[in-house]
Amino acid sequence: MLQARENFKKDGMCMTTVTGRFLPVSFLAIFAMVTHGFAQDTTTPSKTLQNHQLSMAEQPTADAENNTESAFFNTYIHGKLQFGTRLAYRSLTDADSGNKGGTYGSGTYLGTIYGLDEKQSYAPDKIFATYYFLDNFGIEFAFDRLLARTLAMDTYNGVEKTDGDVILAGPTLSLIGRYGNKTPFTPYAGIGLGFFNGDFDETADWAHSDWSWAQRDRLMVVDSTTALLFTAGVAWTLSDHWFVDSSVQYIKADADATFYGYTDGTLNTEQTGHFPVDNVALRLGVGFSF
Repeated sequence: MLQARENFKKDGMCMTTVTGRFLPVSFLAIFAMVTHGFAQDTTTPSKTLQNHQLSMAEQPTADAENNTESAFFNTYIHGKLQFGTRLAYRSLTDADSGNKGGTYGSGTYLGTIYGLDEKQSYAPDKIFATYYFLDNFGIEFAFDRLLARTLAMDTYNGVEKTDGDVILAGPTLSLIGRYGNKTPFTPYAGIGLGFFNGDFDETADWAHSDWSWAQRDRLMVVDSTTALLFTAGVAWTLSDHWFVDSSVQYIKADADATFYGYTDGTLNTEQTGHFPVDNVALRLGVGFSF
């Protein structure tokens, strides 16, 4: 009986000891899981709400920026700004001085050069940009290049020859007026100025000659000039953005020039003259309208 009671006490003490250790640990584990779940349930909605509030706060700012950009484009760019390029076929209107075979001082353009012959360039490199600051009025900025071959008579054998090409190239600025209508064809007209730099592409035989008694070198300097432009054309709309441009343009240009002759390196000839490069150009191009 005493032994059983002692055993019971021992067993009871062991149970108490084990239970005393197990219950606090189990209680802490359960409490941690419950509080962790509660924390997730309480913090996640608040973070979601906070992110949603931030997103809603940023949305009006983004919409306002997009609306501002769209309003600027529609007001100042759409239907107003155009870019394109053209090619041209030219015909000189004053290509003969009427003094073929003459020399300096006889009415030629310069020295023995009595005439000019248009030199065509069909490269579509005549770029342009047009901005219509009003519905029917705008400004066109473009680049143009004019080529004319000189015609002269050889004073020694009477054969026609060329000394080189007169080149005028530079920007042009024109005021453009167009007639808007419901058809795909929009006629326009313009008046402007061309600011051309002058150059001369001489032939090798003209630039240098080996005479039996000396060496002869020649130089032609063509001055820059300002030309007057008159334009009339029509733009054919192909789509919302693309169009074909067809026009005729008259350019009134006259460039002064000076000839320098050197014998054995010594300047002994200086002559002045001019080259009238007035011309009519038939132009064809393609453009993009924003």
